[in-house]
Amino acid sequence: MKRLVLGTAGHIDHGKTELVRSLTGTDTDRWAEEKRRGITIDIGFAKMPLEGGGYVSIVDVPGHERFIRNMLAGASGIDAAIMVVAADDGVMPQTVEHLEILQLLGVREGVIALTKTDLVDGEWISAVSGEIRGRMKGTFLEEAPIFPVSALTGEGIADLAAGIRELVDRVSGRTEDRPFRMSVDRVFTKSGAGVVVTGTAGDGTVSEGASLSLYPQGKAVRVREIRNHDERIREAGAGMRTALNITGAGKDEIRRGSVLAEDGTVRVTEAVTASLTLFPDAGFAVRNSSRLHFYLGTQELIARVRLLDRDELLPGGRCYAQFFFETPLTARNRDRYIVRFYSPVTTVGGGAVIDADARRLKRRRPEILTRLQALETSDEDLVLDEAVRSGFAMTDEDALLSVSGLGRAEIRSAVEGLLSSGRAVKIGERLIAASCLAEIRSRAEEILGEYHSKHPLSHGMKRGEFLERLFGDGARSARAGEVAKELEDEGVIALRGAAASLASFSVRLSPGQEKIRREIAADYRRFGYRPETDGAYLAGRGHEYEEMFRHMLSAGELVRLKEDCAVSGEVLEEAEATLREMFEKNSRVTLAEFRTATGSSRKYAMMFLEHFDGEGLTRLVGDARILLTGSPGGR
Repeated sequence: MKRLVLGTAGHIDHGKTELVRSLTGTDTDRWAEEKRRGITIDIGFAKMPLEGGGYVSIVDVPGHERFIRNMLAGASGIDAAIMVVAADDGVMPQTVEHLEILQLLGVREGVIALTKTDLVDGEWISAVSGEIRGRMKGTFLEEAPIFPVSALTGEGIADLAAGIRELVDRVSGRTEDRPFRMSVDRVFTKSGAGVVVTGTAGDGTVSEGASLSLYPQGKAVRVREIRNHDERIREAGAGMRTALNITGAGKDEIRRGSVLAEDGTVRVTEAVTASLTLFPDAGFAVRNSSRLHFYLGTQELIARVRLLDRDELLPGGRCYAQFFFETPLTARNRDRYIVRFYSPVTTVGGGAVIDADARRLKRRRPEILTRLQALETSDEDLVLDEAVRSGFAMTDEDALLSVSGLGRAEIRSAVEGLLSSGRAVKIGERLIAASCLAEIRSRAEEILGEYHSKHPLSHGMKRGEFLERLFGDGARSARAGEVAKELEDEGVIALRGAAASLASFSVRLSPGQEKIRREIAADYRRFGYRPETDGAYLAGRGHEYEEMFRHMLSAGELVRLKEDCAVSGEVLEEAEATLREMFEKNSRVTLAEFRTATGSSRKYAMMFLEHFDGEGLTRLVGDARILLTGSPGGR
């Protein structure tokens, strides 16, 4: 079933509440003061059944300019509008203000109810209809049907109801492939239930028992029960008027403007970057650094605006701006907002959030303005921007769903476009910006190139040191390893055991160096099972011997048994072969038996056996060693 919320709009005393009562049978004025004064002060809610099953929710908003903040709280969650104009008054100031607000909030469908027709004649109705049609030109209501009605006599109500049904058929339902989010417009306690919050579900779905977070605090809450127009339901989805009975937060911790969402799926921020448009008849210009009232969802905050390409935005103008808030804002990219002048408090414009977690941008920079235009209009650029921010940690569909403001289908389409254009690369299931990968690639080549220049006889840099220099604090993360493996697959670097090198690098020995290598190799073969310590062997031999010694260690020609003692790789292979032959005859081999078989001393035999233990070839059990099943083969 399609889930939609219709909102009333229009000037005070034009009959919005009476019209809703005629359509639904519900009096949306809930407060005694509203009934005493005869005006709507706060938002009210009603349910209008539709022929053939289903219903549409209606939000009735106040028309008085003093309660425009309440109107904004109600209008933020609507899918289509019923613009109400009284026949005896015609278009009035709040008619225009509400229309401009709905335009900037992204409402694109609606109907027009010409009320109080019982007070005027047919000729007057025709004249007012013409006035309305002229005023709606260029807006989303330009071609909307006008229904003359009278809540007093009931005339035209059935036609309006039929028009609303046609409207519901036209309007696209909200997508549910985003994480759940609901802006709170009411909070109260109910005997036997506890805390209840209400709002219009803006995105996604929520089920009984679900865990959510209360923002901006980020406090964990649980949904005990869900109701829609006083009817208990198991699940609520985008576009539904929703009441949630929650645990985990007290009534005093929640207010209009709080947000309930899946954990980590909205941003709590002190600054956003956005488009900003002023109404043509705003009456005030907005200057750089002005303070403004900022309305998003049911939130109302004070913000200081920073215009990015000018010092003053005139009525009817549009620009990019940043807003810096005095208290935290909860938002997602692409959220729509309204601003009002700080003093006098007059609605002047609004726009859409481009970056819900903004860094301070430099003003009057063409490249920044071009980037913002791309982020505003292109899903691909929005996804790419998140990938760039993630860097080598990369991002994936779930992470993008949480922060981008896009649905799964939009994300998948954007990712496909980025991959086909080469602007991003997929590593496993995660996405990395091609520009980030290029920077990492360049940095890897620089680090290893510098190392090879300084250590031409070394087969490579220690892998841990290389990753630390390349990825900093994130060197030990799985993501760093995945990106390094991608560089290896590309043929940029080579990861051999514990060493990292450029794939194109190989050690080239001069005749003199080759002579030293052969000398050291012969010496260590001669040492056999009784090798000298490094210090004893290298004493007095000079730097070129020390350098070649390190080279032979990295190449595996020499292998360390202890920190200060190496052995010929060939001798170590012979020792392993001897040990394996011994295990073919016996299941256990003692230290004394191995010492005798190799002609070594107890000290060196112990060093060889402890090395094999460390390699996972053997294990000491009691006073003898056993061969481990599945142990590594010979070298």
